[in-house]
Amino acid sequence: MDRINGAGHVNHLFVAENAATSQPPTEITAEWLNTIQEELANLAEAGGVVLSAGNRAQVLQGLMNMFAPKNMDFGSLP
Repeated sequence: MDRINGAGHVNHLFVAENAATSQPPTEITAEWLNTIQEELANLAEAGGVVLSAGNRAQVLQGLMNMFAPKNMDFGSLP
């Protein structure tokens, strides 16, 4: 994984556009987005989750599968 390297970053941090100082916003690159996507997908899949569109709790479920005590009841996830 790497920190953002797109044009306009400051010390590898995101910045908003500032017209007063001519500071452009940070460019969010496809490479960075794909890295984040795959890091998160790997977390979910390592916990036995089969990725599914529309489910916004897959990383959480994967982490719970790996680390939560088996007898804990979390109810239904979002």
